[in-house]
Amino acid sequence: MQGHSQDIYKAMIEAMRDMVYMCTPDYHLQYLNPAMRDRIGRDAVGEICHKAIYRRDTPCPWCAGMPPPGHTVQCETTCPETGRTSRIACATMGDAEARLVIVSDITDHRMAELELQESETRYKRLVASVTDYIYTVKIENGQAVSTFHGPGCIAVTGYSTADYENDPDLWYKMVHTEDRERVLDQTAQLIEGQAIQPFEHRIIHKNGHIRWVRNTPVPHRNALGMLVSYDGMITDITERKLAEAQISDHTRKLEIINRITIAVNKADNLASMLDEMLNSSLDLLQFHSGCIYLMNENSRTAEMRCASCMPADFINRMAQIDRDHDEAGFLIDNGQAVFHDNCYIAAPAMARRWNFAALARMPLMSKDQTIGMLVIASGQPHHFSENERELLQSIARQMGTALAKTRSEIALRESENRYRTITEQSLVGIQIIQAGRLIFIN
Repeated sequence: MQGHSQDIYKAMIEAMRDMVYMCTPDYHLQYLNPAMRDRIGRDAVGEICHKAIYRRDTPCPWCAGMPPPGHTVQCETTCPETGRTSRIACATMGDAEARLVIVSDITDHRMAELELQESETRYKRLVASVTDYIYTVKIENGQAVSTFHGPGCIAVTGYSTADYENDPDLWYKMVHTEDRERVLDQTAQLIEGQAIQPFEHRIIHKNGHIRWVRNTPVPHRNALGMLVSYDGMITDITERKLAEAQISDHTRKLEIINRITIAVNKADNLASMLDEMLNSSLDLLQFHSGCIYLMNENSRTAEMRCASCMPADFINRMAQIDRDHDEAGFLIDNGQAVFHDNCYIAAPAMARRWNFAALARMPLMSKDQTIGMLVIASGQPHHFSENERELLQSIARQMGTALAKTRSEIALRESENRYRTITEQSLVGIQIIQAGRLIFIN
């Protein structure tokens, strides 16, 4: 009976498409099935297995470890000559410690897996590039009774056709809360038979991100002119909206910078120029409050010269600061701007006292010297982008140069006025002659 079983097992191994061989503990081949003999082109019984089959000078790693009886070592290997990949299963047979090795060619399987991965990647790219999908709303007795969303909806909204079928209100739930009323109004007008133009609104993608879409409805009427359904095309316009917002924001900032430049050129006194500079800086980031300090000449203190919407307690306590103030002193001494995206984390006491959630302090520089400080604050946390930081510091530098120029001009005018007052009121006659010509007389 045992011999009969061995004959059956041998017949099975002989018929296998996988390559099978057995070798001794010292790596001599004892048996090769027909598939293995076909691979190496001969019956190599008695030869060293790793040399005859794999052309290796050292034992193969799956055999060298000598798995204990009853255990199997599995691994994969690629033939450098043919490029084909095989899965190796090596087991120790009984007390004789002979090794049974089964070699399965999985090259075609691996290629199929790669093709599947490439196909899935192409599909994902294709889905990601889809920006439109079609929906259809069926109307009965002036009421919407069913809605079908085309398969492209998953690329735009993240939800599948089945998701919309399982939740008939999903089309409304995904609309941004601030846009829902307008979307409902447009839908009601359409059902009432009114002609409406394509409209744009926001949706909440399944991943939680806000997307902008353009909704283009097309009504269908029966022979009696009654609305029986309408189709619609949803187009993802998020990229366009983001580009428009960036252009609008950039234009707004350029206008503000231009406003500051004009204010600097037209200002006839320091107070009006400071007010315009401060208000323009607040408009730049749409912050609600701020102030400007100017350094007192020959002093270690800076004095608040103008303020907008700053708390009264802040103005009273911080009307004058000196270099011993931690952040202000650092800014004054080093000319380094200070930004706090969230004061409740960076400066909680200040945040609680004056409701400053976001704060920026920029030095006003002239000839590498700090002549003042611009402070702007918001009641909401704000992430100061790198572009905003550079823009604010650029404006602060421009303000510093303008302030230094204006202060010099004011000082010159005051000096001239004092000189004129003295000479005009003098009881002594004064005249100035230049190049033989009389150019001044009191």
